[in-house]
Amino acid sequence: MNSIELDLDLYFWFIDRADLEDDPRNNVQIEKGKVALHRDHCQRIQNGVHIARLLLNIRKVVIKKSTKPFPVNPQLNHLKDQAIQTAKLHNWELLQPELKKFGVKVTKE
Repeated sequence: MNSIELDLDLYFWFIDRADLEDDPRNNVQIEKGKVALHRDHCQRIQNGVHIARLLLNIRKVVIKKSTKPFPVNPQLNHLKDQAIQTAKLHNWELLQPELKKFGVKVTKE
């Protein structure tokens, strides 16, 4: 599994927006302004679980600040939290149409 390193500001933004915990297993490098995520969090980003949480929370903010509906696939609440390839593919098939709403293009990589 590849490791994931985030800028410190992005890490805390992600914690605030995706309801993630500030896990002490993550390697915070204040002098570099980076955070190397623990393998459990890397897995959840790669399988899409953390991304789905982020989208669901962004939806709540959009609905609160706008009178327009902002539907997302309710199956995003039930993604498979596994590291196996079939779970990742299943999750990302559900995520792709939702990310397109934000103009995000997803590649196979």
